[in-house]
Amino acid sequence: MKKRRIGAKLFYWGMLIIPIIQFCVFYIGVNFNSVLLSFKEYPLDGSGYRWLSGAELFSNYAKFFGDVGRDIVLKYCFENSFLVWLFTVILITPVSILFSYYIYKKRPMSGFFKVMLFLPTIIPGIVMVLIYLFFVDGGIPILLDKWFDVRVLGLLYNPDSAMWMIILFLMLTGFGTGMLLYTGAMSRIDVSLIESSQLDGANAWNEIWHIVLPSIYPTFTMQMVFGIAAFFTSQAALYSFYGVGASPQIYTIGYWMFLKVANSGEGNYSEYPYASAAGVVFTLIAAPVTLTIKYLLEKFGPKE
Repeated sequence: MKKRRIGAKLFYWGMLIIPIIQFCVFYIGVNFNSVLLSFKEYPLDGSGYRWLSGAELFSNYAKFFGDVGRDIVLKYCFENSFLVWLFTVILITPVSILFSYYIYKKRPMSGFFKVMLFLPTIIPGIVMVLIYLFFVDGGIPILLDKWFDVRVLGLLYNPDSAMWMIILFLMLTGFGTGMLLYTGAMSRIDVSLIESSQLDGANAWNEIWHIVLPSIYPTFTMQMVFGIAAFFTSQAALYSFYGVGASPQIYTIGYWMFLKVANSGEGNYSEYPYASAAGVVFTLIAAPVTLTIKYLLEKFGPKE
């Protein structure tokens, strides 16, 4: 029995040791190092990182806060990140719930909608980007010219329409994950509750509001909490469409942060400390906002 217990413990820790090491290195270690980097600098002569001291200790933070007030690119970043969050999290969530309810009730063509809405999640992202790119930048201008004699630039390369085309792409391809989560949550609803409400004369809207929404509310809360974090991290597929050459007018915070790191290379890591300081600031903003929203949603939300 003692050998069995030892063997069971060895097996248990053997299964856990790899994910624990991965978590310690790639989450705790990376984030801790990012905080340290925010108090360092990397001279252009390539001599390596060195600690800031004295009045310069918070110079990376001071530079970032100064840029927030005067850098037009950061202004675009916050505006575009808000638009992406508004349309892909706030506005698309009710639509996802309604589609999920339609599929859950097995209405006509619900199987077709289930496949079509989940298809963008199955197809590789770069394939969806190429299909959308050829349609928006090639197909639509040709059709407008042929049918209406209207000549327009490619909508993704027109600064006036590019951001809206990106948002449309994110909305069209963003139903799959939410649909799976919500339909999975709805499938756990006790059938007797639905039948009882129908015997009491409840219509579809009563059923959604009084039974379905309270039952899937934990999943809804999780989606909203993740959406707050995505505000500061989402690249909005800009790298897939433009690489590192997107117009500053359509930058998001996530894409801007990515470029700060991606454009540092060939032994030049001078932007890393600045990007680390910006990341720490965003974390200090996002963490309390996320926890507050989670608390409010759980406290005042409907009960099952």
